[in-house]
Amino acid sequence: MQKIWALNDAKTKFSEVVERAQLEPQVVTKHGKSTAVVISFEQYQNLIPKQNAWDMLRPLNPVLEDDDPDPFERIQAEYREINFDD
Repeated sequence: MQKIWALNDAKTKFSEVVERAQLEPQVVTKHGKSTAVVISFEQYQNLIPKQNAWDMLRPLNPVLEDDDPDPFERIQAEYREINFDD
């Protein structure tokens, strides 16, 4: 069962808080309000994303054939004359 610690108790018994956090999250309160949670490093690792958002959006195996045009090549547009005298 998860334990709720008052901040002063958590400070004085920090080693115990960390030991218990290996089994389940430990809630720390300040002035009666939940303010922090101590969790194991393994639980923390499971919370953080394994890759950034850009890597998640990129195709896994982008395929560009030799005869495919470069997808990042700048489009060459024809310029038109602008008359500023009018």
